[in-house]
Order: sequence, then C-alpha cells, then structure tokens
Amino acid sequence: MAIDTVRQALVQERDELRAMINSAQQDLKRIERALAALKDEGSPRQRQARRPKYSKEQLTCDVCGFVAKAPQGLAAHKRRAHPAD
Repeated sequence: MAIDTVRQALVQERDELRAMINSAQQDLKRIERALAALKDEGSPRQRQARRPKYSKEQLTCDVCGFVAKAPQGLAAHKRRAHPAD
C-alpha cells in the first residue's frame, strides 16, 4: 500500500513539473517573439533613418527621367550624362 501511495505522489509531482515546464517554455517563446519584434523595429534613430529624406520628384532628372538615390547622385548623373545641358 505504501508503495502505491508513493508512486501516485511521484506521478502527480511529475505531471505538475511537466505542466510547469510547458508553461515556462510558452513564456520563453512569448518573450522571444516580443524581443524579435523590438529588434525588427529598431531604435527610434534607425526608424527615422529609414524614412526617405527626398521625394522621387526631387531626385528625378528633368532631362531623361533618371531617378537617383541621393541629390549627389543626381548631380553626378547630370554632369556625366548631360554636360552641355
């Protein structure tokens, strides 16, 4: 009888520990997802840096329609492609 009682107590304790482990694993997954989301967003400075500083119209060549990535690129394009204009 005593062995059955001990066995039942051990089985119950095992089941409780498994439930605690599963709960902890779910918490870790939730934390990992939250950290990944924060990492994807980046810092406020990084988010601001991703915003375009110039519009497409400001970076488009008025002669041929070339679209540069920066004002310096548009100026270089105009010097090379349209030197007489």
